[in-house]
Formats: sequence, C-alpha cells, structure tokens
Amino acid sequence: GPKGSGKTTAMIISTIQKLGSAAFEDAPRALIFVKDKEAALELEEKFKRFTRYMDLRVYAAYDQPDIDTQKGDIYEGVDIVIATPGKLFKLFKVTGINVTQLKIFVVEDAEFLAGNRYYTDLIRIPEHISKCQYLVFSTEISPKIERLKESFMSHSEVVSVK
Repeated sequence: GPKGSGKTTAMIISTIQKLGSAAFEDAPRALIFVKDKEAALELEEKFKRFTRYMDLRVYAAYDQPDIDTQKGDIYEGVDIVIATPGKLFKLFKVTGINVTQLKIFVVEDAEFLAGNRYYTDLIRIPEHISKCQYLVFSTEISPKIERLKESFMSHSEVVSVK
C-alpha cells in the first residue's frame, strides 16, 4: 500500500491481537525488522502509545548500544523486539534472543531490503524458526520481497491497498 495508507497501524494492531494484548513468559513472541535506529525508536514509541494500558513489553534493538546490554535486557523478558536486521542477527548469533515462543515475524517498510546486506541478515533468522506468521509491509513488491515469499512464506498472500 502507499505511504499513509495505515500499514504501520495495521501491523501494530495485528501484533497486539496475535499476542493477546498481554505479556507472557520471557521469550519474545514478535520480531519486527526495521531499516535503522530511527525507525526502531519511532516504531517503539508508536507501540508504546497503543500498549500504554497493557503489560506488553516492547524493546528496540539497534546498532549502537552494547550487545551484552541488549542481550541482558531481552533476556529479562520482552514480548516484542523491534530491531535492525544486522543487530538482531548479531543477537541471535550470541544466543541473545530465543525464538521458541515466536508467533509473528514482521518486516516493516520492506523497501530497505534492496541492499544485499540487509536482505542476507534478514533471511538467516527464519531458518531457525519452527512456525509463526510472517508479515511483510511495503509500498511495492520488489524482486527481494518476491524472494522472501519463495524462501520461507509457503502459503503467502498479497494484500494491496490503494
């Protein structure tokens, strides 16, 4: 859908609904990939506005803070992790993120996947996830997004908003 069509709001509401609007145990149940630190912090703030009367725990992981600090913060218990692909892959490599409870895997504004670096970091994570819902939000369907569908989204459907 085009910019301003409500993709982010739809993603936030569907994630909250999928998680039952409540915290559960310690492992993240939603992973949301964004382009950069600014996008991670902005989306974290939007989530916090929607979840202010809920006990869902939202955490933004991006490239600047110390990886051990972020690993510890996530280990203490979060429900939703918003991260850049590079940071999440680094956390995953050092077992800083448990994907056993994952219910939803989201790529927000997927246009940033045009670069190979982001795409490569992103596609490594689903190889270790047993089963969850995958959502990819974008203003257009690019060849990289088509490859995502073919790689790990076996029963995918495209929903277009104009």
